[in-house]
Amino acid sequence: MTPPREYEIDLANVIGRENDLINLKQEVENSNNKIIAIKSLGGLGKTTILKSYVKQNRTEFNHIIWINFQNNLVYSFINNIILLENLNISFPTNIPDFDKYKLLMNNISKLSGKTLLLIDNLQDDSFNNFSMLPLNVNYQIVASTRVNITNSIFSIFKIDTLDFSSAKSLFLKYYNGSVDDIHLDELFRLIGYHTLTIELLAKTLAVNFTINGLSQLIDYLKINSISNDAWQVSIQSEYDNEVINLQSHLLNAFNIVPLSNIEKEILSFFSVLPILQFSGSELKKLFSIEDSQNATFIDSLYSLVNKGWLSEINNFFQIHTILQEIIKIKIPPTANGCSPLITGLIEHLDLST
Repeated sequence: MTPPREYEIDLANVIGRENDLINLKQEVENSNNKIIAIKSLGGLGKTTILKSYVKQNRTEFNHIIWINFQNNLVYSFINNIILLENLNISFPTNIPDFDKYKLLMNNISKLSGKTLLLIDNLQDDSFNNFSMLPLNVNYQIVASTRVNITNSIFSIFKIDTLDFSSAKSLFLKYYNGSVDDIHLDELFRLIGYHTLTIELLAKTLAVNFTINGLSQLIDYLKINSISNDAWQVSIQSEYDNEVINLQSHLLNAFNIVPLSNIEKEILSFFSVLPILQFSGSELKKLFSIEDSQNATFIDSLYSLVNKGWLSEINNFFQIHTILQEIIKIKIPPTANGCSPLITGLIEHLDLST
């Protein structure tokens, strides 16, 4: 029902979540018509687990629907154009959004066979919106969230930080320099064993030529601690009141590896786009890239992948929602700065006619 590229993942890159995936499958199978919500603070790997679950179990379903949560549940569903096209739904004009949502839910509930419905980065919403989701034996609904949802139709599946062995494996996947367990443990404790930070710092250290090794990286992070309390609260999102020391090491990573002007421009554009996967050709159109700049543009995309700021699979590029928040802090988007993106969107959507 929605394109596989949204939930495509290479399971070889999923480290330390094997038991979580086994337990999640059991949780879903025993859900008793509840919505399973994978819960943790941002950047621990909820979306990775969600995608991995689809990858492992997709053959058990006749239909798969992936929804990226934006604004609210109603908006997220009724603006999923590909889903509407695949269901052959055309909304009557001038009807309220909630009526469109009811019509869409009615069509989804009539799908034959088994349907897997996934909602990424779910936020709090009204009970009416949740209660209209198809909750019966033919539907399994799994979401990822970093907010505390207490609604009775949800069953919460919490994930924790990686253990030392898994965190080490993740770090060494992207950094092949000399390390020892004592310094690794110091680094992991410093950053709260935060998955996204581990990966980004490993990639950062691999391409940085001014910081020589793990010990210097630790010293740099300690000396250059950045305070951004509002951002930290946003990321932690009252995760059971547990204080996980993100400090602002992700913000710090932005300063460690130099970024070219075109890389900064690409990141600024990604900071205002939906959290979706885009092909290089789609991004070229959206970012108004001239043919003469294409080679430099593609090289810059892959450079940002190597530096950890973008992810890439099968030539589709995506940014993590937390990295998107960091970029908004480090490179605040402006109308003037985003003018090429605005032009590209107008041409892509043909809004000039």
